[in-house]
Amino acid sequence: AAIAVGSGLQSESWLHEDASIPIRLELPAQAPSVRANVRLGMQPRGSGIEVLETIGFEIEHRDLAVLSLTVPAGIEPTVRISGQSEILRATTIDAETRSFRLPEARRGTLTFEVNYIWTPTVTTDPLPLILPEAAEVLSIEAGTGSGSGLTVQDNTNWQPVYSEKFDAAWQTSQPVTTIPLLWQQGLALSSGGSPDLILARTQILGNQILTTTLALYETLPDVITVETPLDAGLDAIKIDQQLLTSDEALRLGNVQREKLVERGVSRLTIRTFRTALPTGPASDVQVGPRILEISIRERMPQQSSLWLSATLERATIVGESPSVPVIWYTGSHEEFQPASASSDFISLTRHWSMLLPWGENARRIADRQLKAILSPYPTELQLAATETLDTWIAASDHHDLFFGAAAAGALPLNLIPFVSLLLLSATVCVIFFVVSSVLRRITIIVPLLLIGCGALVACLIVPEWTSLLSPYVAMGVVFGSVSVIFQRLISDRRMRFPKASQVGEYPTVFGYSGMLSHAITERPEPAAAPSGTKSDFNVSSFV
Repeated sequence: AAIAVGSGLQSESWLHEDASIPIRLELPAQAPSVRANVRLGMQPRGSGIEVLETIGFEIEHRDLAVLSLTVPAGIEPTVRISGQSEILRATTIDAETRSFRLPEARRGTLTFEVNYIWTPTVTTDPLPLILPEAAEVLSIEAGTGSGSGLTVQDNTNWQPVYSEKFDAAWQTSQPVTTIPLLWQQGLALSSGGSPDLILARTQILGNQILTTTLALYETLPDVITVETPLDAGLDAIKIDQQLLTSDEALRLGNVQREKLVERGVSRLTIRTFRTALPTGPASDVQVGPRILEISIRERMPQQSSLWLSATLERATIVGESPSVPVIWYTGSHEEFQPASASSDFISLTRHWSMLLPWGENARRIADRQLKAILSPYPTELQLAATETLDTWIAASDHHDLFFGAAAAGALPLNLIPFVSLLLLSATVCVIFFVVSSVLRRITIIVPLLLIGCGALVACLIVPEWTSLLSPYVAMGVVFGSVSVIFQRLISDRRMRFPKASQVGEYPTVFGYSGMLSHAITERPEPAAAPSGTKSDFNVSSFV
């Protein structure tokens, strides 16, 4: 026998010379081992605290088919496997325990994400934890962002630690079930509330997407938290046209940025109470709404040149109300025709009445609808929003406006290049010409009538798409109609030569037999001279 020790594992080997002699091996049973590390992030949300808890398991010598968690009363968590969007459904619900069946049994390293919101009665209530059952919890790390107003009070069991995920973090290895929190709500990031109105502007320049988000406040909060896509570049942050990404502003710490890789966002903490407003005469004091402006830049993924799809994302204000109106301006410098791919956003510049000869133009329709949207707001805020939108609209002749709510989030668009629209016109022209040429007995009024009735029905079902495609379909119909009329005029005026009427009949240099009229081919025979009458024609007449 030989014993080898390597890589921390002990192994033994034997040499057996007689294969006819059976060998009996006994392996001692290994005790199952399940260890877990818990990390949770805390963020104020209105009157409660949102908790994102990450539980990392190390499972050895067994398969984990069911996840059992201890859930405090009054908490309704959502549980999912990290990296997957599907939420696990609880199969067993007891007073303090909930079981979640996994799609398949797992062992090794496994991570779960648990989300829940906890509302304290007083600001010193301890935060209850959701912990795994039948697992050895090695450590618990709790963290939060700067300016959240949340701190851990127990210095005996909890020690401050450095964390790449959070601005402030505490850790413990003790068996605890709650976190002793102190919530100073006056410093919370959400204390400023939601913006009153959100304006967004997206410009598509080649493969670049430039998005500017304007949050309009009647009263500017002291601290604002903004989340942007993780892969988006930050161009500028402004408050009332004052740049906060300058060297001086960064030195003062007015803006702090952290990356939340697990959520795919970058979080910006903006301290407006440290921002020195522009100085000037007393008459120049800021009056009216305060405007926060965030500009980001993204790259458009490579797609087909005939049809593009894009999801436009804006900067999201943490704590914004889901019902806050969002007015989204899009411009593409006459490269694309955008159309909303979501029912959460409606177009303010496309309406079925635009197709009528006496209908309003896009600008008048948009102005009328914008006036209705902004009517509930104070006059100063209406003027600020209208002035901003007028500036955007005047900068480009080719633009679109969409209206939705903050809860909709991103704006999915179908971007149709003008080349595709011209191909659509050509296709309609060819189809109209071919069908009208084959069905010659049908007058041209019939297909025109059918197309007109179909357009009216489409206006009721999909007004945005109808107003977008109708001009190009009409262009194809017009060219097709002209081609059909011209072809029929030529066909009616030219001389048609008959084909061979009999088998074996061949054409001559004069065409087929029967091409001449009946009057020419059937000449009358001369009448016979009456008897006894002499002809006047004789030889003497030539003498």
